[in-house]
Amino acid sequence: MSISKNNSRVILTARLLLECDEQLLFLEQTPLNGGGFTLPGGKIESEEFAKEALIRETFEEIGIRITKKDLKFAHVTHRKTENVSEIILFFHSVADASQRACVKEFHKFQSTVWLPISEAPNGLTSVLKYALKLIKEGKFFSQFSKIKQQTPSEIVQIVEFSALTMERDNIKKGLEKLKKKTRDRMIRIPIRENIGKQESVF
Repeated sequence: MSISKNNSRVILTARLLLECDEQLLFLEQTPLNGGGFTLPGGKIESEEFAKEALIRETFEEIGIRITKKDLKFAHVTHRKTENVSEIILFFHSVADASQRACVKEFHKFQSTVWLPISEAPNGLTSVLKYALKLIKEGKFFSQFSKIKQQTPSEIVQIVEFSALTMERDNIKKGLEKLKKKTRDRMIRIPIRENIGKQESVF
């Protein structure tokens, strides 16, 4: 699910920690889809709860059927970038030996990989790698930021722009005050009383 506010988006996603014989399942992405590794799961649609979305995504991606009872809450991560704020809910499930995980969405993934729980594959996104580290430590919440830090030159440019803006505003205010003062000092006196006309002078 995605919510837009003030030019930024809030995204809700769910990820599955599918375990079997002390190994976790990872999906290897196609080169066109990034070429790295990820966990089964995806975005939570507006009409779904997190577990419902994960049940759907798991079957669509690897053909494994799970139920709500199979899913145990493991962790939640709040990830922030320049324009996106993402809430990632992690759930743990033990794989049923009678079901075999295999790639079903070939435009997104090229293989499934089982790795020891203590390992994380090269190419796993930083946010997932960080979340897995804290999950192993028994922690239930983490936050991860990839907001670009401003360089000294960018900060100088911002300061200079702010100074120019303040100077412009001060000049504008000064002109408005001068104009008002001039209007207040303006008087009307008769120049030729016999004609009865009046002219404006300072």
